[in-house]
Amino acid sequence: MDIRDFKTRLKTLGVLYVDVFIVHQASNSIRFLLLKRRPDIVMPNQWQFISGKIKEKERISAAFGRQVKQKTGMKFDVIYKLDAINSFYDDYYDTIMFVPAAFCLASTMDVSINDQLHVEAKWVDFDEAAALVKWENQIHCMTEILKHLSAPDRLDVRQISVKPDS
Repeated sequence: MDIRDFKTRLKTLGVLYVDVFIVHQASNSIRFLLLKRRPDIVMPNQWQFISGKIKEKERISAAFGRQVKQKTGMKFDVIYKLDAINSFYDDYYDTIMFVPAAFCLASTMDVSINDQLHVEAKWVDFDEAAALVKWENQIHCMTEILKHLSAPDRLDVRQISVKPDS
């Protein structure tokens, strides 16, 4: 096969979404925030972490922060990147999607959900979250988060400054 032909046949890879895991840590307890999707939208009644689209020309780091604020009312100055890119085949766009993942530490468990997409929010431990979410990649991300929290010196190199796009 001619390499020039290969380029025209190569499918476009999409980075249209971000995933953010919100974690609350107190004494010996670690909780993950899950949101339940509305029954009248795509993936009805599914529990999920923060997931959302990146706006055109928006930096991925800004999308992390915007999605958290938009979906929960929470604001974070620091978000930590994960060594994970969630990937899946999107049959609507007929492309492979790559979804950068990050997490943030919540100082409070106060959440104000945006009812355009979600009907409920709850804080759960690892086992309950793993039982409720549908995607194996998300369980992998939770495992990575627990590793990072058990070795706080790992967090420094993972910090992302959340700055709004100008």
